[in-house]
Amino acid sequence: MLFRLLSTLQFVVLGLAACGKSGIEPYEVMASFPHDTGAYTQGLVFNDGALYESTGEYGHSSLRRVDLSTGRTLASVALPPSRFGEGLAIWSARLYQLTWQSQIAYVYDAATLRLVDSFPYEGEGWGLTTDGASLIMSDGTATLRFIDPRSYRVTRRLNTWGVPFLRMSTKATGLS
Repeated sequence: MLFRLLSTLQFVVLGLAACGKSGIEPYEVMASFPHDTGAYTQGLVFNDGALYESTGEYGHSSLRRVDLSTGRTLASVALPPSRFGEGLAIWSARLYQLTWQSQIAYVYDAATLRLVDSFPYEGEGWGLTTDGASLIMSDGTATLRFIDPRSYRVTRRLNTWGVPFLRMSTKATGLS
């Protein structure tokens, strides 16, 4: 896991360097926290003092509530072995978790992690966020899908081709 984390950080640093005119910008690590080194993190949400994590890998994917200060898993729900967990978002006390290639999203009660619904979608599931009104889904292409979190219908699509990387990765909602 440490190797994956370092590889991911190297990718981000290289990506940031490629996007900036002056190279790598200075940064300061404000805090660090323990984490399960066996978890292949695909999505993170911090909400009302709770850290929620979507983990991937076939046969090991889960949704977890984690104590940020200790890294201890407080509650966990395993996905079926044939599902690879991906992006995660919270909207109105519900957690929405994508799967990579299974074309299904799971909806959980955030307080209990009880599965309350699921819905299909086309293509791969990668990243998920919200602007407070819609779920915003990435499938690895340049097009973001805005999904109504009540009906699960795509309400609009946003092509991000040519949008600078930093702006895309910080807040998709600023693009509309």
